[in-house]
Amino acid sequence: RPSNSASEEKQYKLDFDYETDLPFLKKIEFGGRATDFSTSGYGYGGYIIDGGDNLYSTTDDVVIYSNAVNSTATVSNSQTADQTSATAASAAYTTGYWSTTETWSRAFSNAVFANAMTALPSAFYYGGGSLPSTWLYPNFAKVAQYLDTSHFNLNNLVTTTGSDGNTYEQIPYRIAEQTDALYLKFNYAFPLFDYDVNGNFGWRRVHTKTVASGAQTRSETYASTNGGTSTTYVLSNTQASMEKDYTVWLPSFNIGLWLQPNKLSARAGFAQLMARPRMDYLMPTVSCTTDNSPDANGEYDEPSCTAGNPDLKPYRANQYDLSFEWYPNNDTQLSLGLFYKDIKSFYLSSRTLIGKVDVYGDGVLYNYNTYINGDGAKISGVELTGKTALTWLPGVFSGFGVDANYTYQEAKDVELYSTLDGSPLPFPGLSKSSANLTVWYDKGPVNARLAYNYRSKYLSSAADTSGQPVFKEPTGYLDGKITWKPGPQGLQFFVEGKNLTKEEEVSTAGDIRLIEQGYFGRRFFMGFTYKY
Repeated sequence: RPSNSASEEKQYKLDFDYETDLPFLKKIEFGGRATDFSTSGYGYGGYIIDGGDNLYSTTDDVVIYSNAVNSTATVSNSQTADQTSATAASAAYTTGYWSTTETWSRAFSNAVFANAMTALPSAFYYGGGSLPSTWLYPNFAKVAQYLDTSHFNLNNLVTTTGSDGNTYEQIPYRIAEQTDALYLKFNYAFPLFDYDVNGNFGWRRVHTKTVASGAQTRSETYASTNGGTSTTYVLSNTQASMEKDYTVWLPSFNIGLWLQPNKLSARAGFAQLMARPRMDYLMPTVSCTTDNSPDANGEYDEPSCTAGNPDLKPYRANQYDLSFEWYPNNDTQLSLGLFYKDIKSFYLSSRTLIGKVDVYGDGVLYNYNTYINGDGAKISGVELTGKTALTWLPGVFSGFGVDANYTYQEAKDVELYSTLDGSPLPFPGLSKSSANLTVWYDKGPVNARLAYNYRSKYLSSAADTSGQPVFKEPTGYLDGKITWKPGPQGLQFFVEGKNLTKEEEVSTAGDIRLIEQGYFGRRFFMGFTYKY
């Protein structure tokens, strides 16, 4: 499947600082940022211009030819020659593939794949249960040389000749995002009774413009009348576009003071936050399929669509923070942080089944899967942090230290509900508990650390294709690294290990339904760096 894409990003920034002579206002900062990002490209192409009078036949279609290839080789024990000449399928030029078929002898097929099968460079899976730890895969180049790949090229990527002899442009995908932001910040410091107070306040104005285009495809699949493979017909394939433009103002305020000089400090802050959705979430692409081919039980899948959401709103929240930091000695810090977020809107990072939608206005209802917003939530939590260097230990042991933190948070008034029964769902991506523990060593030429990171169960999708909410089970990762710095300045060698306990990631729907089980390996690295 040939494809071509190009991306470009430009960034601009301008900052000014002005130090004042005012008794409490120490410095004024102002400036701006601007970005201009765009990406565009063409996939393997192919779309229908005119479906003809019979929408369930390809013979009267006017189509733009695809540059993708689907070559099929059938192995026959009765075939005497190594292989027959490739024959184009009856509907060779379609919106999908250039299709060819040929026949190979058994001996020729065995020889091709004996030469083409390649082992993975390392164990892909650790062989838990009855699962294999590795397998063979065919080398594409060693097999493709025996197939008709003459239409696998870039000639039809941008423009091509349609089945009616006219020249057409393929449907591209394009997305562009332009942002500009202006900010103004005031830094202050003044004595208040016996305390030194400092902080800042200001505003940020952010403007975002997004323009995107992509394909909207409608297709139907029918079972073959003679028991062969099913056939998919593209009923329509058109280009859609969107434009989104909005401006927000984001104030912030921070204040801090020493309650006990160099021993105990307090900080408080307020800020309005915004985070844009990923640009591909906003794409106006829609792909809808009606499957009229029954499965082995004679049942049919319901019509379904997967789509982007041009109307997806950014994450918006008001955030409040209060923290206390205590320094009992020069080597130790203990802190307590309280936070509260009043979330106005948020978005889910995976597509959600939102129900049945009459996409084309003809009465056909599709299970519609797209990116959605939640209307709001309130999150509160507490964070405990401790850091200490064990310099009081004797000799070489004085290089040890420990860092630890624990966060507990919970969400209320989450405006997100199950599509199955309307029951409330937790805030997506939010683990109630998370913790980090790091034991480190830094003395002389040796630096080492052993870190464990844990997070509890959280919601990863509000609804899968069956409407069930999907949860990611608790995970904990143990990583380690040792660095040695020999004599030459800037040279260091390291050995690093990730996921030392072979942790898996498991997603479930309900109490018993396994959605996904992933193991990303226990990985080891070694190398060196040199800076000069």
